[in-house]
Amino acid sequence: MKNKHLVVVADNTDHDAAEKVVSKTIETFGKLNILVNCAQTFRANIKVEDVSWDDITAVYESGVFGAWRLMQAAFPYLKESQGTVINFASGADTTNVPHYAVYASNKAALRSITRIAAKEWGPYNINLNNVNPLNPSRESDNINEDPAAAASTEAVVNAIPMRRWGDIEKDVGSVCLFLALPEGHYLTGMTFDVDGGTTIRS
Repeated sequence: MKNKHLVVVADNTDHDAAEKVVSKTIETFGKLNILVNCAQTFRANIKVEDVSWDDITAVYESGVFGAWRLMQAAFPYLKESQGTVINFASGADTTNVPHYAVYASNKAALRSITRIAAKEWGPYNINLNNVNPLNPSRESDNINEDPAAAASTEAVVNAIPMRRWGDIEKDVGSVCLFLALPEGHYLTGMTFDVDGGTTIRS
């Protein structure tokens, strides 16, 4: 039997999108086992004193607020399936990267919600975790056209103990898969730094 796929185009900043996405998923598959929040608007290289209201709303509405709405919409079905939530956070938060205040604070809020929800939803056997990936961004595809960007990217790679970017499928995807499998279900409320040792911390 071929695997069934469903593609739903939605905007995280649309306050009605979460209910629509979850409803369409239930209508198509009859259940919901895993929720992964991994896409949002990115604003960086902005000093704290230069952050605008537009920066705040763009990042928070598409990020932590959008993830929160999806978690709430999915919750009744995750209770039924004893499912999994994986939220993509960032080392920009855990290492306090300068000029990333909007993005990092948004990710800090998401990590906090994930940890608290892990305690509240644990009795329903739902596990929730954060994943901090370190892999090439879409912008890094064209770094060879920009010498400054190439030098900056090289510096990032040289700061990684394993001296390479993470592979999206092999390194990051495999951690997400494990957390969604029965073997990883007892892990909850944690943050997994999938970054080749860049942010080794206690």
